[in-house]
Order: sequence, then structure tokens, then C-alpha cells
Amino acid sequence: MIQTMSQTLIPSLTEMSARSMILEHPEQIALLHNNKYRNLIRFFMQNPNTIKAAAKASSQTVKRTFNYVQKLLESGFLEVAYSEARGGKAIKYYQATAEDYFVPFIHTKALGYADLIEQELRPLQSQMLQAFEHLLAQRNPLEWGTRLFRDPSGFTHISFTPRKDW
Repeated sequence: MIQTMSQTLIPSLTEMSARSMILEHPEQIALLHNNKYRNLIRFFMQNPNTIKAAAKASSQTVKRTFNYVQKLLESGFLEVAYSEARGGKAIKYYQATAEDYFVPFIHTKALGYADLIEQELRPLQSQMLQAFEHLLAQRNPLEWGTRLFRDPSGFTHISFTPRKDW
């Protein structure tokens, strides 16, 4: 039997693992929807690791990362996987407490499903626009701009387009 890439990388979405967590507490939900905390949770979902490694991966100071990790420990997102003895204080390795975290729609502040999807996509959209802006800044500023135009049906639109071959 040949397995496709999606079959090998994505778990079944209909099965709950032994390490699934359903979030209903507002503080946990708020942390999961905060990009700084969510990125740390994602980092510790990969493998047990140290605060120092998490700080480096997130371009944060060790002190700030330590504070975020403490909050995630208190909220039940992280646990100490093991400690490595050394001269002085032991080095703690942290890991996520679950393989997946689920927030039922009823516990979100979204006005509807479309609003919830938009909330999730907003940070990604912002990153994509920044990357696009960076790419365009390296090009001739006279070649890109806004264009007001009428389509064949007579509707008008405004788009961000190149000057030629749009």
C-alpha cells in the first residue's frame, strides 16, 4: 500500500489521542490564541526542550521566555519532561501536555464561524503582506500600484497590481 504525504504527516482528525485536551477555561483559550504563547506551545509540542532553546528559537530573552513558560506551566499547557543534572541548578526540559488542543466554538468570542476563521487567518495575512511588501520594496516603485478598473460585467474594483501585464 502506498501512503501519500498527507497520510504520513497528518493524524486522523476524527480520532482523539490519549493526549488530547479540550479547552474550556477562558484563560487557557486566551493563551492559545495569543501568538507568543501559541508559538511556544508549538515549539514544545515538537520535542522536550529547554527555556534557553525556546528563547533562541523565538528571538526572545531567556527571562521573558521563562516568564511565558511559567504561565504555560500554571495553565496546564506545559510540563517538565525531565531534568538534566549538572553542577549547580539542574536544567529542565519542558514538553507540551497534549498532542492537540481543541477549543469548542461555543467557548470562542467569535460572532460566527466566518469570524473565527478570519481571526485565525489575520496574523498569517499580516505576515504575508509584510513579506510581499519587503519583496516589492526591492523592485522599481513605479511598477506597482493601485488600479481602479471595470470588469467585463460592468462592476468596478480596486486592486494592487503591476503596471503592465496585470
